[in-house]
Amino acid sequence: MGSGSNVEAVYMIRENVSSPSPFVYDIYKIPVPVDDESCQPMSSSSLKTPVLSLSKDEYPSGMGFFSVGSKIFMIGGEIYKDYWTTLNKDVYIYDTCTCVVEKSPSAGMQVGKIYPRAMGPLHGKFYVSSHKLSDFELYDPQLQSWSLLPRPPVPSADHSRTGFHIVQHAIVDHNILISTSTGHVYVFDSIAQVWSKLEPDVVNGGGYILRLPFIGEGGAEFVDDGVWLALVSRDYGSGRFPLYFFGFDASNNQFVRGSKVGNLPPVPPALMRFDIATFVVGLGNNRFLILRSGVDHDPFAFEYGCSPNHHVIINVFRLQAVGAVGGLFSAIDKHSLSHIMNDRPPLFGELRDIRACLPVSSPVLQT
Repeated sequence: MGSGSNVEAVYMIRENVSSPSPFVYDIYKIPVPVDDESCQPMSSSSLKTPVLSLSKDEYPSGMGFFSVGSKIFMIGGEIYKDYWTTLNKDVYIYDTCTCVVEKSPSAGMQVGKIYPRAMGPLHGKFYVSSHKLSDFELYDPQLQSWSLLPRPPVPSADHSRTGFHIVQHAIVDHNILISTSTGHVYVFDSIAQVWSKLEPDVVNGGGYILRLPFIGEGGAEFVDDGVWLALVSRDYGSGRFPLYFFGFDASNNQFVRGSKVGNLPPVPPALMRFDIATFVVGLGNNRFLILRSGVDHDPFAFEYGCSPNHHVIINVFRLQAVGAVGGLFSAIDKHSLSHIMNDRPPLFGELRDIRACLPVSSPVLQT
């Protein structure tokens, strides 16, 4: 969703992992303040009750998500039935205006995927990969069609590695840069439809240092004029999440950290000791939403009677100046909320993961 879009709400999608809940996904609607001067502060009531819950009996687990206008596309995942697991190719579409979920009448993905990552929009199209970058395909919303693209040049040895996965991605002009857990970056040219692999810098006897230098499932959000906005790792001493501008060095195919925008309000370690997920979402007109999720102590401590609380913190702000040290609007305090999700995990070490944080625009506002 580009910086010129008008977003009326952001939808948070939460997967129930190994939970006795009959629902595989809970979807929450987070209304976005209409402007910086809005007198209505954000309310945590939007996170108390989902607007939609999807049954485990009807929908796959491990799906991926992306939004087009007022609709949320739910793709991939795996179906477990009669002791067999199959990868899902079907596409489900949630119309946020009618609150109805329907299976797409057009053909589904070419290849089933678990936890697929959707990247885009890029020239109005979305690019979808498996979480191990083993296949790649394109979805064209205008044609409502899926087409298989050239296979990423990831060595088979990497695919077989335990824990190998996509770490981060970013869109630069017509290229998609994808960072993996081995430290390599793969680049897909959407015009020529060819892949290339960036050779990593080598330091200290062979350690790879080439990665996209920001955190969060949402990655870097494009602002304009070759400037991106992204979070870097939290300073656990102060609890602050630094927010930076990034530029792109085309000669070396690397993101370069620029000026510091400011710090999000600090999170006390007692409130969010371990991070789970971070999303940066563009709302249009240089306005952004950042969602941070975490727990207040080690979820794998297995201490009797010591289940972690799951905290969600949301900040909405507008940039004062692009590419300069301007800081954030003071409205960040009014347009913020902090909420403890209304469950303690029923089993030791169990969490519900936030899988997506998606901007949705009204059909009236679409162009």
